[in-house]
Amino acid sequence: MPHRLLLLPLIVACLVAQEPDPLAGYRMPTFLRVAPGQVLTLHLAGFALGVNEPQLAPGSDLTAPLAGVQVSLRTTKTLAVPILGIAPTNTCGAVFVVGGCKGQRLLAITIQIPFELDTGEGSGVISVSEGTNIAEYRVRIVPDQAHVIRACDAQAILNGTYRPDCRSAITHSNGKPVSEEDPAHAGETLVAYLYGLGRPDAPVQTGTPTPAIAPRVSSLYSFSMLIRAAVPRWFDAQPGAISSEVQFVGMTPGSVGLYQINFTVPTLTEESVACVAAGDFTNATIIFQFPNSSAEAKFCIAK
Repeated sequence: MPHRLLLLPLIVACLVAQEPDPLAGYRMPTFLRVAPGQVLTLHLAGFALGVNEPQLAPGSDLTAPLAGVQVSLRTTKTLAVPILGIAPTNTCGAVFVVGGCKGQRLLAITIQIPFELDTGEGSGVISVSEGTNIAEYRVRIVPDQAHVIRACDAQAILNGTYRPDCRSAITHSNGKPVSEEDPAHAGETLVAYLYGLGRPDAPVQTGTPTPAIAPRVSSLYSFSMLIRAAVPRWFDAQPGAISSEVQFVGMTPGSVGLYQINFTVPTLTEESVACVAAGDFTNATIIFQFPNSSAEAKFCIAK
């Protein structure tokens, strides 16, 4: 069963930013990859110029315009896209300060890709409009596009909890973040929070909180645990399976578009290094592998 915990400051703060590849450099332009239910952030210039503070969407209808801005996703049909929040930002850094930046002013728009999106469509267009002002993103539709939430994700400015250390959203079962001051211990069950794992086994309505009995995600997955100075360990799980290493992969109750993976911490070997000695206050890396994407996170295991 999933842990029944709500980390609202963390959840609201760490909405993931995933932008199209820049049209410069040595790579060909690519499509923005999106999965059903995925939460992501778009950054645009010239929108909602009167907005000087972060705004969360009010009420239950997240498809309604927010500060005059509306979003849709067009394939063979057009779907309304919920807006979770907007925030002014800029090319100087994460936090927008009126008159305090000489860079370009941008609007960060956090949205949820509809669960109803047909992954068989292949591609589509996200359209952002404010009156006659329109911006479009080409998208590639995939079953999953995993991302472990981090404290430096773009939308941490929505409630002022941005952290430049980019700490991964991995917690103890009591909801407290895993850190060098409060590390994980061998045999303990931790919870990693992610976006973009795709459509769950049971339907969840787009733009609404996940119910208390959270659905699982039974797509094939595996994960590895890399502990510094130790041999990586790989674990595989069949669809819907529960093992001693992975107890739950699914959605998080009370949150919009948020997923969690509950996993067990392995025992450190003698040659493993301590967190502080590792240099960045972590000594373990976990890698989650899904059919079309992968995501990793660093954290600290006590020695």
